[in-house]
Amino acid sequence: MIDEKLLEKFYSKIFSVPKKRVSIAIGVTSIILASYLNGISGKSFFVMRYFFIGLALIILLLIFGKLLESGFNSRRTFFLALFFLILIEIADIIAIHLTNPDYIIISPSVVAFILTIALYFTSKKFSYSAPLIILLVLYPVDYIFSFSAPHRTLAYTISTIAGIFFGHLFIRYLGRDEELKIPELLRSFVLYWLKGLPEIFETALKKFSRIHTGRVHLIKVGKWSIIAPEFHPGPFRDIGGAKLVNEALKYHSMFLHAVSTHSTNPVSREEVERIVNVAGDYEETSFMKPYSVSGKNFMLKVYPAEDFTLLIIHGKERIDDIPQEIRLMAENFFKNPVVIDAHNAYMSRYQITPEDLTEIYFLMEEASKKPKEKCNELKVYYSSEDYENERICGKLALLVMSFDGELHGILMIDSNNMEKTLRDYLADVGREYGIELDIITTDNHSKTGISPKIGYMPANMEDAEIIESFLKKALENMDLKDAGVLYSSEDVQIRTMGEEFFKKMDFAFRKYGESGLYLFGVFSALNYIISFILAGIIL
Repeated sequence: MIDEKLLEKFYSKIFSVPKKRVSIAIGVTSIILASYLNGISGKSFFVMRYFFIGLALIILLLIFGKLLESGFNSRRTFFLALFFLILIEIADIIAIHLTNPDYIIISPSVVAFILTIALYFTSKKFSYSAPLIILLVLYPVDYIFSFSAPHRTLAYTISTIAGIFFGHLFIRYLGRDEELKIPELLRSFVLYWLKGLPEIFETALKKFSRIHTGRVHLIKVGKWSIIAPEFHPGPFRDIGGAKLVNEALKYHSMFLHAVSTHSTNPVSREEVERIVNVAGDYEETSFMKPYSVSGKNFMLKVYPAEDFTLLIIHGKERIDDIPQEIRLMAENFFKNPVVIDAHNAYMSRYQITPEDLTEIYFLMEEASKKPKEKCNELKVYYSSEDYENERICGKLALLVMSFDGELHGILMIDSNNMEKTLRDYLADVGREYGIELDIITTDNHSKTGISPKIGYMPANMEDAEIIESFLKKALENMDLKDAGVLYSSEDVQIRTMGEEFFKKMDFAFRKYGESGLYLFGVFSALNYIISFILAGIIL
């Protein structure tokens, strides 16, 4: 599985640009510094050179941004132009201090490779002619502000074409895996991120999707409905399954994270809608009294009913993404098992192990042998509150159930995960009111990578005050009412990302990631070297 923290760090850093006033300050500083270093015959001349080259770059990038349907807004375009200007200033420094001052005429051609890559990965309608035209149009401005340097039009053109060719080779290198098509995927991801249109990336993901059958469980307790789909609410931000929790909570009182992994991420909004629109063919049933069994690393809470069994798996120290196969195991012991991953003990980089799965299996076997106690009177109480911060995605919900006076409750915190200390703290609050709480999170990924300041952040003790306030207020106003129970389940086939996709992406990151960075550096340096070599032998 790909390290999501690495991905989030990557795109948070890559797509973060400073505010315009900061970019202007950087630009002015670079112009002053480069003019001071290069101003052998006149510093004011170089100030004009860099000002007009920079201005021309901004205009050209804005024009071609429209033509190529670039994802860059004006702020990003301004920063990109500034970046290219600094590369040109560096080329001028090399020409004046290390080679020949006349060679500054070829300086803009040194950005051809990086310009090609930037346009390719940020434009919907890329053409290799675009970087060539931009740099050829820039040449007259460059020549006017190159003091007495003679024309080197041919050298400039050839070095520009060479840089563009390096760009082509770099893209071909990343695209050697014809099945995965890394450049296409990366390009669609960048465009999605820049334009804020998830369907761009979703369209690319559909090409690699796999049909997966998952069960959607629906439970009604009184007038409140619970949905527990065996599809994963990820991978990040507003792509595909990341919308699952938010969409489900529009129609249901609670979302329970049924056993599933990232391989079952729905690829698009349409697939999510198919899940949440399952109507359900409900049948009336009744709960029996809940109980629990405990092992070394996990605790299993069992809510038995006549026609189904709700099983909530708690990690004592850690838990994350239990695979769907656990539900198949549970079918050996229970009728219509609804297996829930409580997702309530976050540990960085933890992945479930075969030993963990074995323990859960034996816990289910042990639980199935426990005698069931009939519940003569079921009463319920429900409360919810909209709340959002950088860790909580929009909702807190509490369902309290009285089984012949024995109180149990499910507290749903709409977050990606939660730290064990917060879970234990809230469980103690519940016990103060005589209630055994199952505290769960939704594994909602709608905030994952939403900005450079917000990443994969579990709920923690910073959230204790607001959640405790909601919980105490709800329990102090608790009004239990008689309620019936309905249950429905339906197997749904949708397009998911599939395990093979993540394996290939992980392989591609390992195979092309580091080597790709090295190759990028080599081609960037070669663009400089070839430009200066050609400047010395061709006019």
